[in-house]
Amino acid sequence: MAYVAIHSDGTVVVIDTVTNVVAATIGVGVYPYGVAVSPDGGGVCVTNAGDDTVSVIDTATNTVTTTIPVGVYPYRVAVTPDGGSAYVTNGHQATVSVIDTAADAVTTTIPVGTSPRGVAVTPDGGNVYVTNAGDDTVSVIDAATNTVSATVPVGGNPFGVAVTPDGGSVYVANLDPGTVSVIDAATNTVTTTIPVGNYALDVAVTPDGGSVYVVNAGDDTVSVIDTAADAVTTAIPVGTSPRGVAVSPDGGSVYVTNAGYDTVSVIDTATNTVTLTIPAGGHGPGGIAIGAGPTSAVAVTAEPNPAQVERPVTLKATVTCPEGTATGTVEFRDGAAVVGSAHLIQGAATLLRSFEAGPHTITALYSGDDNCPAAESPPITLTVNKGASTTVASAQPRVTPPNRRVALLARVLCDGILPTGTIEFRDDTTTLGTIPLTAGFASLVTTFTTTGTHTVTALYSGDQHCEPSTSPPVTVTVR
Repeated sequence: MAYVAIHSDGTVVVIDTVTNVVAATIGVGVYPYGVAVSPDGGGVCVTNAGDDTVSVIDTATNTVTTTIPVGVYPYRVAVTPDGGSAYVTNGHQATVSVIDTAADAVTTTIPVGTSPRGVAVTPDGGNVYVTNAGDDTVSVIDAATNTVSATVPVGGNPFGVAVTPDGGSVYVANLDPGTVSVIDAATNTVTTTIPVGNYALDVAVTPDGGSVYVVNAGDDTVSVIDTAADAVTTAIPVGTSPRGVAVSPDGGSVYVTNAGYDTVSVIDTATNTVTLTIPAGGHGPGGIAIGAGPTSAVAVTAEPNPAQVERPVTLKATVTCPEGTATGTVEFRDGAAVVGSAHLIQGAATLLRSFEAGPHTITALYSGDDNCPAAESPPITLTVNKGASTTVASAQPRVTPPNRRVALLARVLCDGILPTGTIEFRDDTTTLGTIPLTAGFASLVTTFTTTGTHTVTALYSGDQHCEPSTSPPVTVTVR
């Protein structure tokens, strides 16, 4: 679901991102603008600039469950990855309010720069970046202490801010020069400045970190930045006076609010073209956020585990769907290699395969169907052991004069597997010869020059399927 703040109407409209139609309209405070969805998708925080509050929406019922007083003219809000805190920029107070989401109350207020606007939290929850439009800086808040640890000069009138999924870079939209400042999060310094369109207002990063979408309010376009090159690759025309931008969780679509047209443009990230324009259901759509929505859950098992090389292993994937019983197919993978696929029957798919010895990282990828989203299981480790080998040696004759030929023979058994490799024949610690196995056997003809008792053993080298082994000793008496 996409949640859009309708500034002029004091509402939030809920757009179903599957059907791309307005599914609900929720009354909030006065002049709502900033929107953030909790990581679990259960709640939405909305800043109300006109009455200095934050409305909290329960996404299950699409109703406001509480209203929290914050600072003066709250503009944007961001929720920490653990969902425990929400950071709200107070645009007319030069502060950030920190909300404890469990208590639904402000626990601390942090002084930042002049006219704070945008806010973003790093993926690890360690730092919070706040754009200060009044003094052309970004304040870096240490989330552990809730104090400003650094102040970074950027472009003129910075507004939107977004952090890449790896936490390495921070992209800041600078309104007045129409640029984006790129901050290295390790050093908190600007490494490059990228020209975009007129009045760069908001910014969003794709889940893979490969692209940044920048709303240009002055020329009704969205600039697309390639993060590998830190350069604009295209500019996409959207509606009049675009304001907010958000990327769908799968990275396939970008939603842009158009305040002038009261619409939302939907961009296909594969082609970077607008494929749909949705009536926003109100006047002056501004901030937008997209929740992850319901997902399928996939669990994979392997039996037996540990397994034995060249013995069948049953891979089983169980898919739990938000609605009904999942259908479709499951693809099983060993690391990046596809092992095979199977159809779901009553929500489960099985595949019988054998594996080479060693550890294997097994995952199951569900294809999805009309009701159940595609999903991937957490990985499991399948341990495959080599077969245990047994080596038996013999000698003919067992009693011999010196310098007479003696035939040494070794046979290797390996749990029903035909072993390969070599046999090393030894007289005590002296190597008599090393012979390749043929059909599990190896033989060597040798002579003994000294009288006495000779202790002969056969040492099997092992192979990719069988463990090494050593035969019990066999004595040859020379006299």
